[in-house]
Amino acid sequence: KDILKVIEDFAPLSAQEGWDNCGLCVGSRESECKGVLLGLDCTETLVDEAIRRGMDLIITHHPMIFHGVKNITPDNELGRMIIKAAAFGIKIYGAHTSADKVVGGVSCAMASRLGLKDVEILDPDQRGFGLGTVGNLPRQYTFSELVDFVKERFHLQMLRSSRPIDRPITR
Repeated sequence: KDILKVIEDFAPLSAQEGWDNCGLCVGSRESECKGVLLGLDCTETLVDEAIRRGMDLIITHHPMIFHGVKNITPDNELGRMIIKAAAFGIKIYGAHTSADKVVGGVSCAMASRLGLKDVEILDPDQRGFGLGTVGNLPRQYTFSELVDFVKERFHLQMLRSSRPIDRPITR
């Protein structure tokens, strides 16, 4: 519960979007934690790795469960993950839009990685939470230069974008 409190102090569950399912998806907040495995998505491979490594808490960005679960059987991946996690005492926690929206969260970390200046939260609510940030780039870029810059900053081999614009980009 101490680990989850740290996450929720930073990214409160109240910040999540209404359609999201941040928080503890499997397990008890009260059970002891001896090891943590991090991931983007909770997959069966990640649960198997937690079992192999003796980890008893998986923290992912995307929640394991987005919608109501109709059954928990070994006939599908979600059911197998829940059964395995429960059998091995593994807790599974997701901090999706709660971590995206807070100051210092995912969007702010990405803005920092890009070296943006004068960063602002997009469409902030009354608490200052918002999905995304906007800021000024370190210099002016053409579209292709900006794509190369983003690829370099995030160590990407490939990047997918909206259609190119034919004017200098500074923000």
